[in-house]
Amino acid sequence: PAVVTTLASQMDVAPTLLGLLRFGYTSKFFGRDILDSPQSPGRALLSTYQQLGYLKDDKLTVLSPGRRVEVFRVDPDAGKERPVPSAQNPDGIADAISYYQTASYAFLHGLVRWPDGTVQTAARR
Repeated sequence: PAVVTTLASQMDVAPTLLGLLRFGYTSKFFGRDILDSPQSPGRALLSTYQQLGYLKDDKLTVLSPGRRVEVFRVDPDAGKERPVPSAQNPDGIADAISYYQTASYAFLHGLVRWPDGTVQTAARR
């Protein structure tokens, strides 16, 4: 038993569970085993229908249609956030764009397909 405070998101669940089971696998996951590197600062990728978010440290970068970018400083203990100038988080903006563009590229170019050529989806029957 342990308490893990590493920032993580849903995409980290499968790699973490497989790590707990000591199950070897070839991964196309963007997620990671958060128990394998507990000293890392962590990050979370979030999305809604129209917005994509990237949370690292105390900064949330939100990408919206029309190349709109917003950055917020997040206080998880208080459950509050406040906007900050985008210039205060250039690395966070670059990381957010990189994660989502890489995922889009991989999907559009068939890089997340099963060995039989079918498209990888959340629930494969």
